[in-house]
Amino acid sequence: MPIPISPLLPKWELQSYSENIDFDCDDLPEPKIRHQTLIFRNHSCKWHIKVTVIGTVFGFRSIKKSLPERHHEFKQFALSIDYTSLPLIADTVTEIEYTLSNENFNSITVQNETTFADNAFMTSMNMMTCEIKEDAKRVVYPIDGISSSLRRIKLEQLQDKVQISTAVFKVCFASQTFVYKEINRMGYLPLDTDNILQEIEALEIFQGCSNIVQAVGIITSTNPYQTDPSSDYPPVITGILLKFYPMGSLELIFEQHEANKVVCWSSVTIQIGEALICMHKAKRTHLNLKLSNIVLDADGNALIIDISGTGSFTWEWLAPEMKKELQDRVDDGHEAKPAQSPFEKQRLNDTWAYGKLLSTIAKKLGGNGLGLKANRVAECLMIEDPKIRMSLENAIEVLRQEDDGKPVANI
Repeated sequence: MPIPISPLLPKWELQSYSENIDFDCDDLPEPKIRHQTLIFRNHSCKWHIKVTVIGTVFGFRSIKKSLPERHHEFKQFALSIDYTSLPLIADTVTEIEYTLSNENFNSITVQNETTFADNAFMTSMNMMTCEIKEDAKRVVYPIDGISSSLRRIKLEQLQDKVQISTAVFKVCFASQTFVYKEINRMGYLPLDTDNILQEIEALEIFQGCSNIVQAVGIITSTNPYQTDPSSDYPPVITGILLKFYPMGSLELIFEQHEANKVVCWSSVTIQIGEALICMHKAKRTHLNLKLSNIVLDADGNALIIDISGTGSFTWEWLAPEMKKELQDRVDDGHEAKPAQSPFEKQRLNDTWAYGKLLSTIAKKLGGNGLGLKANRVAECLMIEDPKIRMSLENAIEVLRQEDDGKPVANI
């Protein structure tokens, strides 16, 4: 006999609906794939569920429906399923995948009180096969079993959460302002969890290093998917807490036309290069150096952020040889990521990107002495042949020198 439903909480909590949006391009009247995520409660336990239907039900109704109508119809179907009859998977997201076929399977058990005669999914449910599995596209929260000396901070201790960018928030902790970078995000991919773990590793390596973002701690919580609240499930990692740098990114400073008012560019350009050298000495690379990934602290010092070395990349900030390698991989049908390249190629890519950064800064500064020198150094750093590209060490040496207006030697 099923455990009685708790009268204190709703039986279901609907979350998100999605469908393949390219069905119009395929000249189809309706989507072929639909998903509804929900939380199902049974007594004190809860299960996270994704209901998926593969196949079109247009043949089971007489009219084409709008998106809100399709959502409502699918929601009715998802809420009609008797989840107590299914082997739901605890402490994760269970995907119940139904596939329309041409045979009778009677694979769906519905609640006795459910009657939706005009619902095409209800009409066709006996023609669906059923597969129950862990949702491969769920947000993965790793168990906090990693070896790290970084402080652990509970998620519930963070207050006043305000979004800055995708999965990045300004928060209050212990009466101070910090930045919370979380795993969960719009358009989440399993690689996002790996990137956070890589960033935690890098943050620990560079604790105390000048001009590289500093960590405050690792954010943990109970497993968001925990089925039985009384079970002894270990805490999971939900993100990282970082120091907050109040002057914002170089991109923001340029957008606000404050580049010549608040920034000591002679120091900033050198600090960025020194931070890259520090990373390279530790056999780490950045691979996504650009204006938005450089921030300034309250004293105007530059710091590199987003230092996992395995996260997203920006095509226009890649060196020519890296672009060619990635394009060749794509043409061969393989995955293309700069982090898959040998370390030396990654290092040279960072060098080129630093040159592009200097070039961008030089354009913003105009024709003053620093702008002209930064542009001359940038040209040497961005030489197409990586074998004769100027090194970061030499670039910084030149930037430190008093400007004499002479061409920069590519030493």
